[in-house]
Amino acid sequence: MEAILEAAAKASICACKGVRVCPLCSGDDPSSRSKLAAMKRAEADPSIVYQVRARSDWENREGKKGGEEGRSAWRRVCGCDKVDGEEVGEIEVWCVKAEGVEGVEGELDRIDAAVQKAFAQVKLVPNFVSEEEEVTILESLAGKEWVVSQSGRLKQDYGPKANFKKKKLKMEGFSGLPSSTPIFYRNLCELGLARGFLPVEAGAIAYVKSRRSAIDAHVDDEWVWGEHLLTLSLCSSCIMSFDAHLLENGEWVAGKSGQSREEKRRDEEGGGKEGRVGEEKKGEANLSEKRERGECKECEVDVRVKVELPRRTLIISCGSARHNFTHAIFSDHIQYEEGGELRVSVTLRELSTPYLPFPPPSPTCAALAALLEREPFRLPPTSIDAVFAHFRSPFYGGGAEEEGEREREGEIERKERKEKRGDESGGAKKEGLRGVKEREEKSESGEEKTKEEGRRSIGEELVHRAFLPFLSPS
Repeated sequence: MEAILEAAAKASICACKGVRVCPLCSGDDPSSRSKLAAMKRAEADPSIVYQVRARSDWENREGKKGGEEGRSAWRRVCGCDKVDGEEVGEIEVWCVKAEGVEGVEGELDRIDAAVQKAFAQVKLVPNFVSEEEEVTILESLAGKEWVVSQSGRLKQDYGPKANFKKKKLKMEGFSGLPSSTPIFYRNLCELGLARGFLPVEAGAIAYVKSRRSAIDAHVDDEWVWGEHLLTLSLCSSCIMSFDAHLLENGEWVAGKSGQSREEKRRDEEGGGKEGRVGEEKKGEANLSEKRERGECKECEVDVRVKVELPRRTLIISCGSARHNFTHAIFSDHIQYEEGGELRVSVTLRELSTPYLPFPPPSPTCAALAALLEREPFRLPPTSIDAVFAHFRSPFYGGGAEEEGEREREGEIERKERKEKRGDESGGAKKEGLRGVKEREEKSESGEEKTKEEGRRSIGEELVHRAFLPFLSPS
């Protein structure tokens, strides 16, 4: 922690762009006042607010301790991933503010049902790591430089360099995940939560009290990062705010609907790699298009879901909450420890489906399975099977190639039957037109196949590099 605070003290500049602002770049000029006003508007709660917290805490179970002992006790009680009838990571969701819907019959019930459904797959795991494991994770980050980031943050990136505008990845400088990654894996497997999660990128963010650090509303890019985002909150507690507007048809659109055109323009000017506001702007654009088509009615409502993240809590974001809500942490929503100045988060991300070098069997799968069996992971075979079994599912395209082959064969048979019924006199002409069309389709198919192979090749390289620090025999 000292290394992080030293880096923050030495950083006399910020990296804020567009509407971002921190104490180092704010002043009394009109531009700064406008940015601060926009930030306050973003922090302001909408008319509908929900609260989310973990349903169970190991520390509150008959004196059971958190961390490793708590996890073992949990597993002993349930024998799998349940305790007292509750799933590990189960959450409670309830409404704490509902303005403007009192007179609309059934409206609050409609919103409540939509929120419960959107967050049904989200999991919160209190005391996911022990105090000793927390120290180990922080020490594993000490060997790398902390870089000044936007909105008063410092960061470390363990992953490929991404060009979010061109949607391209570069491997330069990526030499593997943090050395503390096995802690995540072992704890996930022990709780039955690993399933198909295979991280290839990690991001560490330091929030410093004196810099009023925050992170603006964003959606992690879906073209490269997959279904699950795992974030561990260390050193201090906070509230993560998820924002979206609910349309009449029950569809969620990411962000808040009250953003002005001027704010959008500034966001666009300040866009870049780290802000990752592109997906949020996409949500705003989608909303504008829906309004133009008349699909967006007056009953559209802004909804905020505040998720409590106590120290050492893990949040697993997936489903609608991951894709259709922006998430943010405002500076006033960080509860720094007494006398403390720091909050650190570590987020692990998996690849999106197009980049996966799976489903198994594949050389990467076999090599990784062998790696996870030895130190420092020491995962049992059942846990390794759980990690890879997920990639065989239809969600990740398992069996899709055979299905596609059957469809192609059926299409060929239908074409042949149609040709036999055709007029023989026009056969030559039809044959010529069909040949042209087939060549065009073959060319397009070849280009797409080349792109697909390229993405999977990148995915294979990413998996290899991610686990590079652990490839040497222990």
